Amino acid sequence: MFTPGQMAPPRYAPAPLTAAPRAAPAGRTTAIVTTAAGSAMLVAGVAAGLVARSRYQDLDAQQGSPGYLEAWQSKQAGIRTMAVTADVLLGVGAVTAGVGGWLWWRSGRAEVSVAPLISPDGAGLVAAARF
Repeated sequence: MFTPGQMAPPRYAPAPLTAAPRAAPAGRTTAIVTTAAGSAMLVAGVAAGLVARSRYQDLDAQQGSPGYLEAWQSKQAGIRTMAVTADVLLGVGAVTAGVGGWLWWRSGRAEVSVAPLISPDGAGLVAAARF
């Protein structure tokens, strides 16, 4: 029993959130790594394409000048190789990122826990999520 002047405990205590941090499932980790690798290949493909385009434009600007034919013959193979590298990286990166995204989608849904919180000072909701 309570004596006068003593405060009563709240009627409702907040529900304890027992969701301890867990490691990502193996499928989710594989999906994240695959998506990141595909994204990195896409970035590298764009960079290689920009380098090839820049080199080609530099060479094209020399057209009509003395020594252009020799410059073309010495640099065109490297420009073509860089362009093909860019194409391969973009293609493989798009496929890899797509597979990673599909694995991520299939690895499970994010878990969200919502609990009510009622106290003498107010009320609200508490949410905890795992992605």
